[in-house]
Amino acid sequence: MTRRLPRILVVDDEPLNCELLEAMLVPRGYDVVTANSGAEALAEIQRHPPDTVLLDVMMPGMTGNEVCARIKGRADTSPIPVVMVTALRDTEHRVRALEAGADDFLSKPVDKTELLARVRTSLKVKAARDAERQLLEATLKSAVQVLTELISTIDQPAFAHALAVRDRVSELAGPLGFRSKWMLELASMLAPVGIVTVPEEARAKARAQKHVTTAERNVMAKVSQVSHDLVARIPRLEPVAEIILGLSPAYYGWHSISASVRARGPEIQALELVSALCQLEREGRTRVEAIDYLRKHPRRADPTLLARLIAHEGARVEQPGADGESPFEVI
Repeated sequence: MTRRLPRILVVDDEPLNCELLEAMLVPRGYDVVTANSGAEALAEIQRHPPDTVLLDVMMPGMTGNEVCARIKGRADTSPIPVVMVTALRDTEHRVRALEAGADDFLSKPVDKTELLARVRTSLKVKAARDAERQLLEATLKSAVQVLTELISTIDQPAFAHALAVRDRVSELAGPLGFRSKWMLELASMLAPVGIVTVPEEARAKARAQKHVTTAERNVMAKVSQVSHDLVARIPRLEPVAEIILGLSPAYYGWHSISASVRARGPEIQALELVSALCQLEREGRTRVEAIDYLRKHPRRADPTLLARLIAHEGARVEQPGADGESPFEVI
């Protein structure tokens, strides 16, 4: 297997300066790509992320500091080291570059020995960041797997519902207008983890639509809080935990349980809409019948999201206002 050469992106509005740095780096075994503007550099980074960027500060249009801020402002490109190449030596300009996220500096005219040293250091930084990210991703994956296996072991119906909601969220996130599909998918899978605090007897009574005690109601009302507290301890999942915290007991099918929840953002409303849809379909309704039911019971779903869902499905549903008992009253 051929070893990939370290990829260096050189950005300078003067082609001659790019050629000079390229001539110094290529003989040392680096794959050098050049760009002559900030816009061209950002486009190249999106196509083929480099291992290091050598970035001229003084460029027309988008300055080097602006390009650096764009690179560091995105989660997928922020680990890339950026070395600012500048003839400016005063503290003020260097502070501005640091505020934009610069990792290092290289002075003009460029000294070959200093250039190679800066590049080697930057590549070590990139390797360390990549290793840290891989470890974090492995830890995150393992933690999520442990929690989902716990849900599966403790409560199979809750796990099956979580899978159904996740699959439907994956399908509907785009039509409902959500870019953070991964957060909604994880929230749908991890929200039920707090159910482990609910006694098995109470869960069985809830599924059988039998009366639950006051003590059991109190425990069930805290499921979202418990799930939030567990998920919030996993690195990078704090936003997912916040979505879970806002879910009402109705999300789990417990419409007669009352609990105080935080402000209900659109992600929370989307999950509750999809959960209600899955519950109705599990009871034997078709997709159109389930949407029709939600349309006639406007308290069950956010009207804006429901309208987007109807537009996506192309379902011919009646106007809201029909009376009838809700099949959600399971307790």
